[in-house]
Amino acid sequence: MADRYGQLRVLLGGWFYELQGHYDGMWIAGILFGAMAVALHWPIRESDERQRLQAA
Repeated sequence: MADRYGQLRVLLGGWFYELQGHYDGMWIAGILFGAMAVALHWPIRESDERQRLQAA
């Protein structure tokens, strides 16, 4: 599955380069997607399974 996304990045990178003549758009998109991933995962709190099992 990761290979599909790698091919997509190459395709989009080439497309941006053909349109603009540089890769700045892909750098900005990569930074934005990374920031979005951080924002989505920030509120996730991992709990210790041992505490839950001892309480039961």
